[in-house]
Amino acid sequence: RSGMKVNYPGSVVVLGDVNPGAEIMADGNVIIWGCVRGQVTAGAKGDKQAVICALELKPIQVQIAGMAGKKGVQYSKPVKINCQNSELVFTNWKH
Repeated sequence: RSGMKVNYPGSVVVLGDVNPGAEIMADGNVIIWGCVRGQVTAGAKGDKQAVICALELKPIQVQIAGMAGKKGVQYSKPVKINCQNSELVFTNWKH
């Protein structure tokens, strides 16, 4: 929901959309079975092995281990985001 903030010490699975104004922050992975329109952070305590996966991506911001994704990145297909060589890499997610 818009305005909702979730901070979790492990991995998080969201069944539905992350709307504008909503924030999901997890120390582990974040898996979203819906569209991301809000803010999502995985690996909040520096875990560069963490991933973000979503069915659709139109985020305000995504971060993994303090590294932010480029603004304006959008995917209308399932996407997986992970850290490689100190940058975020976006690839098709086959679930």
